[in-house]
Amino acid sequence: MRESDLLVTKFTVPPIRSELLARERLLDVLNQSCSHPLTLLSASAGFGKTTLLSAWATQRSSQVAWISLDPQDNDPTRFWMYVIAALRKVDLSVGAPAEAMLHASQPPLFLGALTSLVNELADLSHDIFLILDDYHLIREQALHDSLLFVLEHLPRNLHVLLSSRADPALPLARLRARRQVIEIREADLRLRNEEAASFLRQVMGLTLTEEEIGHLETRTEGWITGLQLAALSLRRYTDVSAFLQTFTGSHRFILDYVQSEILEPLPEKQQRFLLYASVLTRLNAEICQILTGEPASQRMLEDLERANLFLLPLDEERRWYRFHALFREVLLARLQATQPEQITLLHREAALWYQRQGWLHEAIPMPWRRASIPLWQRCWRNVLNAFHCKGSYKHCSPGSSRYQWRCCMRILAWPRPICWSSIYFSPFLNRSKRNGCISVSSRKAWRYCSSVRLSQKPKGTSCASG
Repeated sequence: MRESDLLVTKFTVPPIRSELLARERLLDVLNQSCSHPLTLLSASAGFGKTTLLSAWATQRSSQVAWISLDPQDNDPTRFWMYVIAALRKVDLSVGAPAEAMLHASQPPLFLGALTSLVNELADLSHDIFLILDDYHLIREQALHDSLLFVLEHLPRNLHVLLSSRADPALPLARLRARRQVIEIREADLRLRNEEAASFLRQVMGLTLTEEEIGHLETRTEGWITGLQLAALSLRRYTDVSAFLQTFTGSHRFILDYVQSEILEPLPEKQQRFLLYASVLTRLNAEICQILTGEPASQRMLEDLERANLFLLPLDEERRWYRFHALFREVLLARLQATQPEQITLLHREAALWYQRQGWLHEAIPMPWRRASIPLWQRCWRNVLNAFHCKGSYKHCSPGSSRYQWRCCMRILAWPRPICWSSIYFSPFLNRSKRNGCISVSSRKAWRYCSSVRLSQKPKGTSCASG
């Protein structure tokens, strides 16, 4: 491949819009790339990685070599030919010997070509910033190895900036330990409250109150594309409050974007894992294995986190995770549209797992959402009876009182057409009431439950005692 065969727009910095949101705090971080070999921007689709790099590169146009990567660039010869062409936009004298070596033999002499290129760059007196955008599209291990060779022998005047939806196959832990990498991740790219306000008002041209902006920022968790799609939809509404109440992950614009940009490129195994795990508000490897049938669920969770698939760790040990709220709603909408028969089964399995763990506040609501009333009653009786048999009602610490009250309040939030006698005759509540071991707040819940007349029970519902 000769330079004349290369697509010029691939090594041209993308133009930025005139109404661009200024993100000075992140531009300041990118300015630190002058003192580091590698700068990594790693986040899921729609967090503004390319836009941020374009805005920064525009300020340093004479020093930036830009490449917009695509799947065809997994051919090593093609990849390095584009790198040389991009570097020549900064200095025309670069790369002739390396280019000759790439074309001289079959297979190409990559090690010799890269050595020659590094030596040439080291002789230059000015800094060069090589930006590789969409590096997640590179799958070829030989390319990862060749880039690592360049990074390990990088001259002081060359700085590499990678933009990727997933962490690249590079020794990031070692680079961190050596302080050779700057990282800008999803948490950094999320729009903060004042940035969200500027984006919605100045860029999208909307007139919103602080409360309405705060609501949108909370719903999207600072995801800039989520905010943009919400703003585009909002332009068609005169009643802002009505839109905010109905804006969820099932909105058409959100669904279409996530499906085409995030879910479709994934392997079927990962798609299935995400859809089935979406019934959970919090997830770990054990319950994911039960719901998805994936034996290596811990590894799958870690892979999904590294792939920046809107999965957020809840602890430093990476045992518990949660989905980005809007992304979870998209997954649930997709599950409902494609496999509605699985939803009840998944909720049932999750409820039974919570019951085995003894987590009353998680086990009781889960089957009531999707499963039958008998399952709800059985789950309730089993958990409370187990609680009774352990003698837990005898220990009325403040923590246990708050726990009882939390459970009662969840029950009271449900509709009345429930067989309350399954609660009324629970040995735990009866014995606890007699012994005075229920907190004042819990007594209020007890009196309410006791006041519900059995004649109000739905027909055909069993009222057997626990």
